[in-house]
Amino acid sequence: MKIAVVDSGIDVTHKRLTKCKIDGITLKHNENKYIATYDYNDTIGHGTGVAAIIHKSIPDAELYAIKIFDKSLYASEDMLIEALKYCLTLNIDIVNLSLGILTTNPSKELHDICKKLYQNNIIIVSSSNYTLKEKSFPAYFNEVFGVTGGHLKNAQDFGHIKNSPIEFIAKGSLQRVAHCNGGFKITNGPSYACAYFTGIVANTLKANPQLCKNISQIKNYLINLAIPSIKPQQFKNTSNQKLTIVKGDSEIFIKKLLNVEERLKWVGRIAVFPSSEKEMQAFFKFPKMVSYHVPKYFDYPRKLDYTNDNNSIIIDRLPNNDDFNEFDTLVAGYFHEHLFQANVKFGFDFLHKVIENNKNIFLFDRNLKNYIYDYIKDKEYAGKIYLPQINGNVYQRFKYLEYYQPTKNPILTLIGTGSKTGKFTAQLKILQLLKREGYNVCHLSTEPQGELFGSIMSFPYGYNRTVELEKQYWAPCLRSIVKAAGYYRKPHLFVTGTQTWSFPPITNFEPTGNELDTLNFLYGIQPDAVICAINPRDSIDYIKQHTHYLNLYTKAKIIFYTITPWITKKNLKDKLYDTEEYLSDKYLQEKISFYQKSLDLPVINIMDSKNDNFIIKAIEDFFTP
Repeated sequence: MKIAVVDSGIDVTHKRLTKCKIDGITLKHNENKYIATYDYNDTIGHGTGVAAIIHKSIPDAELYAIKIFDKSLYASEDMLIEALKYCLTLNIDIVNLSLGILTTNPSKELHDICKKLYQNNIIIVSSSNYTLKEKSFPAYFNEVFGVTGGHLKNAQDFGHIKNSPIEFIAKGSLQRVAHCNGGFKITNGPSYACAYFTGIVANTLKANPQLCKNISQIKNYLINLAIPSIKPQQFKNTSNQKLTIVKGDSEIFIKKLLNVEERLKWVGRIAVFPSSEKEMQAFFKFPKMVSYHVPKYFDYPRKLDYTNDNNSIIIDRLPNNDDFNEFDTLVAGYFHEHLFQANVKFGFDFLHKVIENNKNIFLFDRNLKNYIYDYIKDKEYAGKIYLPQINGNVYQRFKYLEYYQPTKNPILTLIGTGSKTGKFTAQLKILQLLKREGYNVCHLSTEPQGELFGSIMSFPYGYNRTVELEKQYWAPCLRSIVKAAGYYRKPHLFVTGTQTWSFPPITNFEPTGNELDTLNFLYGIQPDAVICAINPRDSIDYIKQHTHYLNLYTKAKIIFYTITPWITKKNLKDKLYDTEEYLSDKYLQEKISFYQKSLDLPVINIMDSKNDNFIIKAIEDFFTP
C-alpha cells in the first residue's frame, strides 16, 4: 500500500514516524516550469501531523511526501495540479489532500486531473473547508472522497452524509497531533479527519483486495459501513496556520488588479476637469508623480485663461478639436454637484462633447457613471468608462486570502484631525521620498484619483464612496488586500491614509452618517505606524482625543505630526468655494513650536523640502530594528 501525502512535507525524524517507510519530493516552480527536489522536510508541521495519523491507522503502508507548502500553508492551484500529475508517475494507491480551494468555479484542469487519477484507480481523499457552507475543491468532485470532521472517540469509526458532495465524516475533533521538530500540537479540523479517513480507505482495500479495481464499489462499500448516528462537526479555525490552495483564476485576477499599469493601460494622455476641485490639486502639486502625461487642464468659464503654481495653463472653455487631439482620457470630478447651476450645465456640455469624441472617462462618482451609461445607451460610444470601486465581486476574489498567513510587510498610515488637512498630498510626498531612496512601496489610496498616481488600488470610502461592501466585510477585505500586496508585490513598506476625520469629533459636529468609517478602515488595515496631519486651529485636547482613539483601535504609534500651513476659510465673495489662507512663516513656526512642546513629538510642515531628510530618517528609524 502506497499513499501520497500532498502537503508541507514530513518530518521523518519524528518519533511517531521512525518506523514508517517514507520517501518524497518537493515541487518548486522555476522559470515557468516545475522541478522536483528530494528535500521534503516539514518546517510547518501540518504534513507531519497528517502523515502520523495515516501511519498510526495503517502502519505497514509506505508514505510518499509531495511537498507543495514551504514557508506557509499556501500554494497555487497550478502547483496542486502538478502534484496530482506527479502521482500518475508513481505506483500510488491513495492520495491524501488535507487541503482545498475555496471557490464556486473550479478549473477544468483540476477536474481533468482528478478524473484521470480516478480512471487509473487512484483514490483521492480530500478535506472539506472548516464550514460546509463554503464549497471546497477537489473534495466536491464526484471522483473524489470528500471528508469533513466529527466528534469521534474511535479513530476507525466514520459517518456518511446523504445527498452531499462531502460524503464522509471522520475524526476531526480536538486532539494531540504530531508537529515539526519532534513536537506535538493540540488542534482539530477537517485536515486531520481527512487523514483518518485515508487510513480507513487503506485498511478497507487491504482487507478487501477484490475492491481495488473499482473506486465506485469501494465508495458504496464504505457508505454501507458508515455509522448513521455520526454527524458532522462545525469547526472554527483556531490555528494560526490557515491552509488553502489559491484558486487559479482568482490569483490571476488579483495579480492584474494589483498591477495598476496593466489595469489602466488604456490611459495615455489625460485632461482634468474641473481643475479647481480639491481632488485635482494633487495633479498640480505632484506632476511628476502622475503616471500619465497631463497636457490639458479645464475649469469652469472665467474671464481669462490662467495658470496655476505648476505653470500649467487652465482653460475656461469647452474643448475644441485641437484640444481633443491632445488627450485620450478625461478625469472627471464632481462638477454635477456644483452649487452654481451655470457651472453644472457647463460640466454636462463638456462631458457630452467628450463622449461625442469617444474619449475615455475616469470617474470619481457612481451617480455620474450611471448618468453616462444612460446617456450613451442609444449612441455609438467607443471610449472606456472607469470608476475605481470595491464591490462584492472584488471582495470574493480576495476572499481566499483570508486563509493565508499574514505577511510581515510594515504598514504606515497617514491620519488627520479633519477633512482638509492635506492627507492625500502628504501621502504622495512620502511616496515620492521613499521611491527616491529606492524603496519598493505599495500604496492603497482612499481617494479614487490615487490610481492615476500609481496606487495599487483604491478603497474610496470618503465622499460619495464607491466601496459597496457592508461594514462587516471591510476588515477582512482590507486585510486580504494587504496580504495580496505582500505576496505578489513584496514591498518594503505598505502606505495608506484615511479619509475626512480620522476619528469622530466628540463635540460640536453635525452627524453625517459616516463618522465611524475610518474606525472600520483602520481596524482592517491595522497599521504599525502613523503620521498624523493636524490643523493650526486644533486644540491639544482634540489632538490627544485622536491619539486615544488610535490606541483603542490599533497598536500603531505616531511617528510625527505634520501641520497644514494654511487655515481654511469660506470665500466671502461668492460663498461657493472654501479658500486656503496661508500662514506667515513666523506664525507657522510659532504653531509648530507650540504643538511640538505640548505633544512631545516632532511637528513639521511635510511639504517643506527642508524636512525631506527628517521624514526619511524618522520612517527608517521606526521600522529598522
